[in-house]
Amino acid sequence: MDILSPVAPLPVTKLPLLPRPASLRGVPIALVDNQRPAAKAILDAARRHLEGLGARVTVVAKRHGSAPLDEAQQQRIRRECKAVVFGVGDHRPSALYAGYEAASLERAGLPAVVLCTQDFPLHAQVVTTSMGVPGLPVVVASPSEDAWLGALAAALTGTPEALGVTYSGRYCSRAQAEAYLGLVSHGQPMAVGVMRMDGGYDGFHALAARWRWSDGLPVFPPTPERVAPMVQASRRAPRDVVALVPPRFGEATVERVAANAVMAGCLPREMPAVIAAVRALSSPGMNAFGLLLGTGPQAPLVCVNGPARKTMEVNCRHNVLGAGRAANGTIARALRFVIANVGGCIPEVTDLAAMGSPTKYAFCFGENEEESPWPGLHTTRGLPPEASAVTVSLVRGVFDISSAATTPDDIVKALAQGMSVRSTANLYYGGEMVLLLCLQWAKALQAAGVSRADLQRRIFDALQVPLSSLTKPDLDALRAFRSDEFPDLETRSWVPPVRKPDDILIVVTGGAPGPHSACCPTSGGLSWSQTVAIAD
Repeated sequence: MDILSPVAPLPVTKLPLLPRPASLRGVPIALVDNQRPAAKAILDAARRHLEGLGARVTVVAKRHGSAPLDEAQQQRIRRECKAVVFGVGDHRPSALYAGYEAASLERAGLPAVVLCTQDFPLHAQVVTTSMGVPGLPVVVASPSEDAWLGALAAALTGTPEALGVTYSGRYCSRAQAEAYLGLVSHGQPMAVGVMRMDGGYDGFHALAARWRWSDGLPVFPPTPERVAPMVQASRRAPRDVVALVPPRFGEATVERVAANAVMAGCLPREMPAVIAAVRALSSPGMNAFGLLLGTGPQAPLVCVNGPARKTMEVNCRHNVLGAGRAANGTIARALRFVIANVGGCIPEVTDLAAMGSPTKYAFCFGENEEESPWPGLHTTRGLPPEASAVTVSLVRGVFDISSAATTPDDIVKALAQGMSVRSTANLYYGGEMVLLLCLQWAKALQAAGVSRADLQRRIFDALQVPLSSLTKPDLDALRAFRSDEFPDLETRSWVPPVRKPDDILIVVTGGAPGPHSACCPTSGGLSWSQTVAIAD
């Protein structure tokens, strides 16, 4: 039996490093502080040393090690600086993310360097290698020594050729990067394209489980005969690249997405939704790189809007988050396979979540637009009601909110109470929360003249978490990440887990009767949901 490999290799493109200044005298350099425990001492030493060599140093403080620089910070660095140093990778996630941001800016035209502590340069170089700049300098720094400071200066002034010789493969060869990102784990072959295998359906299921191509449950072999109708349903060429999927930044070609969709059990009519979901997940604002490699349970939630719900038979009513409709499972499962096989986020290999979540198997549903009193979620994102779309959010679980409330005030109180006790990451980092509002309450609110925007505002006003309930470390985390929002935190008694009313994403779904809504907390301001139209 012939099968099409669902796996994307590491990119083969190797980009040369950018020219560095011959001297640091008068050169503006950005030091990016990721707020890690080792960062202050190391970056203070780096600043003093570089300033002693005549450089003009600007320290740019990030809010979190796995959060990107905000847009204003990026623009400032690109506008005012001639080089950038990212620090400090002192654990696996921070080293990976420092490598990611440094490689991104190097590729965008700004020379970059990564600082890591002794045990973590491999993690940073895995990323720089996978992003095509294996020679990008990764300097091992120590808060108790200063020998590394000369290496930092050399990394900022050396020739691209010399730096490439010094750093390419120094901590991580291409073969090591491939192993780290799951390309050779469990005997998984490097071959791409068409592969020949024996053993029929049962043999392929066993093979896919052993090679970590699947979620352990039965899968369909992606034979050319099964994949071809999926590609045709996309109305795109097989080799068209849909997205570069982190953390491997593998090319999600239409054919590879189709192979993973076949394995997941998708029908051809579901292929456009899978492609839209892959695009949404890979958008920079999603910050999938920073979150999917972390230790939290976050997993993609996929909400489907528009006429495509009916075409694909996506469940929007009773038992909407449960079993019964194939499309709800297969669309989300296909996205999970793409994340693993194309993006390289493989459970127990690179996905090292401490606990994980059942939503990592599949979490997809439709909005009940036919019975909802308000327009669909996609219309709040600038799309017309007649459009079809998916909205993807990285959520940390789904929790029931139930109450005997019947009046608007009581419903708002019940929702706010339910959301406030399940919002730890949101509380630290602000950002979005997803509220799956039951039909019974939505209709009661609409009958009282409450719109979606009214409900967002009223929940926001009621959604307050007492600071007295937080431990000191938790309070310090909140203070560090949301200092711009609450410079007077010591004078406050309560804090909302979202920054503004619009950050409460309200989706009316499920059946009636039943006073059961659900809250899906996210990673707060570390990630933002993305909405992508489904192609006709």
